[in-house]
Amino acid sequence: MVIPVTLPGVPRTDPPQVKSLPQVLVILALLASPTLTGCFAFERIDSGLSEMEERAAKRKKNKNASENLHAKHPPPEAAPAATKPGGAQAMIAEVQASVREWWGSARSITPGEESDSGLVACQLNGQTAWMLEHECAARGGTAGS
Repeated sequence: MVIPVTLPGVPRTDPPQVKSLPQVLVILALLASPTLTGCFAFERIDSGLSEMEERAAKRKKNKNASENLHAKHPPPEAAPAATKPGGAQAMIAEVQASVREWWGSARSITPGEESDSGLVACQLNGQTAWMLEHECAARGGTAGS
């Protein structure tokens, strides 16, 4: 136990009492604030702004390029073929011609005939399906001839 000693004629002075922790933290923050500049925060903000400006310029450039592309090659008309004069009849004739062309080159494969198409009968899950040999192997089937 410490007994306070007082000298005659000297007034007693006690050290200042700190009442709470928040007061201590405020005092320390005030003492440290002149040494903290926050430059790292400003540098980060500046670099972010410059990056945003670069991206905006690229976006604007890409938008201009796409507008120029659409000016050179406008998209097809959105009007349906039936509203164009002779459009429906022309479309029907075109479809019929492509069907005739396909059926003109189509042929049937008879059993036992050698085919150069690469199709094989694939036994897959108890069923037979016609596909390319590598597709049959990829699906886990057994390729037949």
